[in-house]
Amino acid sequence: LGVDFGNGYYLYPVSGIAINPVTNLLHLLKLRDQNLHVSVSAPREEWFRDMLYGLFQGPRYHCVPGNVRLRIDGRTLTDVDAVVFQKDTNALALFQLKWQDFGSFDGREVTSKATNLVGGLNKWVEQIEVWEETADLNNYRNTFRIPDIRDDRPLRVFNFGVCKTLSRILAFAGDEVHQNIAVSNWPQFVAASLDLVGSSDTFRELFLRLQAEYRYSAAVDPHPVLVKCGDERIRLENLVQTVRDKPIG
Repeated sequence: LGVDFGNGYYLYPVSGIAINPVTNLLHLLKLRDQNLHVSVSAPREEWFRDMLYGLFQGPRYHCVPGNVRLRIDGRTLTDVDAVVFQKDTNALALFQLKWQDFGSFDGREVTSKATNLVGGLNKWVEQIEVWEETADLNNYRNTFRIPDIRDDRPLRVFNFGVCKTLSRILAFAGDEVHQNIAVSNWPQFVAASLDLVGSSDTFRELFLRLQAEYRYSAAVDPHPVLVKCGDERIRLENLVQTVRDKPIG
């Protein structure tokens, strides 16, 4: 917790610096250089896309270089940050990659960012659905630069929103995510992808698993902690929680 002294100054305990000194250093650097965030963030999407494509190597997958813009009559609806096609199942995975900075002590700022994130993901899915209403297989082949899309079986499209640093946003965001997108953070996505290596229908299983994990609520039991301070005893209620059931996956 911090004490607001006004004029942008807050008093934090020394433990706050010990826990995450990088956050405080980043704030200091931003004060010295207002353009720091722009210059550091510029290559993030490319880095993130390369890490994602590293999970889908081999002859089963086709990874599209760069991002893809979806257009109708020359008007850009939205862009897709990464695209992976699974050849044997005729499944197309579309990715919106988010690398947001949530290292803030301000609850209102975190809530605002989380709400904007969910709103952005929902709008992205809606724009994709608008494009899909008028698209045929040739539009998919040409737009996503994937000539391997097959005619002999239905093309299935799965939408994913992958966040570099954010895990659970239901507690902060005011809106629910769209039903046609699976949202996860990066470590969660990597774990699920590695668990499904060799799956006969990778993107369908990945989509269903991440959707289930996103909406999963653990059953927990709160416990107090007794702290000794000299001859005094301080009882901190509900400081520790134990989980009663196992998480999904």
